[in-house]
Amino acid sequence: MKEPCHLENIEPHKLAQHQSKLTGHLPFSDFVRVEELAFSSAANVDDESDEGSASPKSDVHYELAFGYDENRQAICSGHVKVNMGLQCQRCMNRVDHQVDSDFVFAFVKTDEQAAQLPRSYEPVMFDGYAVNLREALEDEILLALPAFPAHDDGDCELAVATASAESTNEKPSPFAGLTELLKK
Repeated sequence: MKEPCHLENIEPHKLAQHQSKLTGHLPFSDFVRVEELAFSSAANVDDESDEGSASPKSDVHYELAFGYDENRQAICSGHVKVNMGLQCQRCMNRVDHQVDSDFVFAFVKTDEQAAQLPRSYEPVMFDGYAVNLREALEDEILLALPAFPAHDDGDCELAVATASAESTNEKPSPFAGLTELLKK
């Protein structure tokens, strides 16, 4: 099936009836709320390299499979993947992060319908005709981001600098003299 333009006007019931599958990618810049969280710094604004830019060259890749569950609920099982830079909360430098998330969307019209869904489904509100799946994918990416992005232990520049400073500035213990007094 032909890929819809930016996934913004999807008819989930029609796609579920045909058990359609959509696979593709969208530019990172189409996900404005996610792009706002991507690493950027004033020193890197004019830099053309991928290293410090807020918008990585990586697109957002998605796989979507539509169908109905045993209760005849229209669902979309999917996968979204994107590589992006976030700001390490320890050293404040860029840390690369990969979002690699599986999900199951269920299309509902009311909050009451959403409350009746199994816990494994994520409700997507729609008007009964069409839905903007790009926004739902953006929500899924936001939910998959870490609350406290940080480098792995030992990879953080701050942790390495702190460890080397501690090793060069070893001071004698202020209680070292107490052991001498206790021996007497």
